[in-house]
Amino acid sequence: MIIRTFVVVALLLFFLFHIDTSFAEEIEIDIKGEIVNLTQGVGAGEMISVALHVSSLDSLRETEHTFTDSNSSFQFESVGYSPENLYGLSTYIRGLYM
Repeated sequence: MIIRTFVVVALLLFFLFHIDTSFAEEIEIDIKGEIVNLTQGVGAGEMISVALHVSSLDSLRETEHTFTDSNSSFQFESVGYSPENLYGLSTYIRGLYM
């Protein structure tokens, strides 16, 4: 289940960040998704902690936190995007970090 959830999140990140960055102005993106229990085929639940980690070679790592809503969905709004940054998500569900 952990691996399946990770794969879903990884695919989500790939498609969210697959955008054209040829212009110089700062790009802001919204990152949103759903935490899903693939074993049962349903959302994992409400109030699950989700963290967005942003890091680069030039700056310290930044972390933002949010929680899932009643539909197991989460959203990070107006996240600064740069092709030099690394982006990752982690979550804490029922005592397990993913």
